[in-house]
Amino acid sequence: ASAKQRAGRAGRLQPGLCVRIYSEQEFLGGDNKFMDHSMPEIWSSDLTPMTLLLIDWGCGSIVDIMENVPFVDRPKVEDL
Repeated sequence: ASAKQRAGRAGRLQPGLCVRIYSEQEFLGGDNKFMDHSMPEIWSSDLTPMTLLLIDWGCGSIVDIMENVPFVDRPKVEDL
């Protein structure tokens, strides 16, 4: 996803060039080396500080958090 986004920025304001340091075969290959979209940050973040803050604000349990917090990308219960 980042590679496509950066290529789109090349030449936006003036003539530009996008140079990749990998082959087109690697980029287009079916080995899933390049993801179509980046993984949401919440899936790889430490959620402990946020969980403790929500508990301090009155969420009494993980169930309360999962049911009442409007997550954009809902984390897995086991990650909380």
